[in-house]
Amino acid sequence: MCGLTGIVSPIKSGASDTQDWQINISQLNEIVSQIEERPAEKELIASLSQAVRSLKRDASFADIFADKEIQNELSTLAERLSGTIDLKVRFLAEQAGHLRSEEVDTISRNIEELKDITWCLSREIGDNVTKIRELFSPSYSTPRSSGAVKIFKNINAVMNSIDRLEVRGRDSAGISLLFILKDDEFEKFRETLGKDNLLELLAERSEGNVLVNRSVSVSPLSIRNETHTAIAFTYKVAAEIGRLGDNTDFLRGQVREDDILQTVALFPNVYHTVLSHTRWASVGAITEPNCHPVDNDCGFRISDFGLEKNPVSGIIHVCLNGDIDNYLKLKKEYEHKGNLISEDITTDTKIIPLRIEKYIQQGMNV
Repeated sequence: MCGLTGIVSPIKSGASDTQDWQINISQLNEIVSQIEERPAEKELIASLSQAVRSLKRDASFADIFADKEIQNELSTLAERLSGTIDLKVRFLAEQAGHLRSEEVDTISRNIEELKDITWCLSREIGDNVTKIRELFSPSYSTPRSSGAVKIFKNINAVMNSIDRLEVRGRDSAGISLLFILKDDEFEKFRETLGKDNLLELLAERSEGNVLVNRSVSVSPLSIRNETHTAIAFTYKVAAEIGRLGDNTDFLRGQVREDDILQTVALFPNVYHTVLSHTRWASVGAITEPNCHPVDNDCGFRISDFGLEKNPVSGIIHVCLNGDIDNYLKLKKEYEHKGNLISEDITTDTKIIPLRIEKYIQQGMNV
C-alpha cells in the first residue's frame, strides 16, 4: 500500500496569529525538582508536559533552533528527567508489594508521562533541530529567520512521517512544496536569483511538460483581488530495489542542495504547503514521471494547426492512495477530444488533476 502525508497552512488574513512562548529553563527545572520531592505529582507532571510541548510551537522552536545554549540546557533537562524516571521505576519495583493497586497505577501512569516528556525534549525537539539544520544548505551562512525555520520544520515533519509510513521498502516517493508570494516579494526573489546567476536554471526547471525530480512550476494568481505568484518545487525518486530510508535520504539531499528553494525560503510567503507520498506501484511503471505528485499539465492537443500546448488554470498537484477503476474509460474520453497524455506517464492518478483542470475551465467552483 501507499502512504500519504502533508501539511496545509491557511492563507493568512492579516496580522500574524503566532504567539510567542517564553522559554524559561529555570522554571522547567523547578517543576522537575518538585516532581522529584513529592510522591503525588500528577498536577506537576501535567504542568511540565504542557510547558515542554509548547516548545514545539513555531515561535518557540525557532528560538531554540537559533540558540545552542538553550539546546544544551534542554538536553541536560532531558537527562535529568531520565534519572528521575529511573529512580521512580526502582522505587516501584521495590515497593510494589507494599502499595495499594491505585498507588501502583498512579505511579505507573506518572512514569509513562515522564517518559513522553523526555521523548519530546530529546527526540521531537533535540533530534529535529539537528535534522532541520541538515536541510539548510551549508552555502547559506546568513542567520535563518523564524519564517525559514518554520518552512524547513514543516518539510522535516513530513519527511519524518514518510519514514514512519515506509514500513517496508517502497519503490518511489515524492514531495511537493508550494509557496504563494505577493508580487513584490516574488520580484525581490527573482532579483536575488539574478544576482546569484540562478534565473536561467529556474527557467530550465520550469520548462518540462512532465513533473519529475527538481521540477519547478510558476503561476500567477489572485487572492482577495491582489496579484500573487505561486511557485511549486517537486522532488521525486524511483527505484525498484532499495533499502528503508533511501527515499527520504535522497529527498532530504535534494532539498538541501536546491539553491532556488533555499532562496525562496528567505522571503515572506502568504501560504505554504507540503505534500508527500510514498508509493508501492500498482498502476504504472516505477519511474519518476509516475511518482506522486502528478500535476494538471495537460500536455498537447491535436488541432488543425498541428500540436498545440494546452493551457492550464494554475498549479494542481495530486497524490493518491489506491487505484482508479474507471481510469481507462476516463483516459479514452480525455484523448478522444484530441488531448495527449505524455507517454512517460502511465499512472492512473494523472487523470485526477486533468479532470479538476477540466472542471475549472468549465467555470465550476472546485
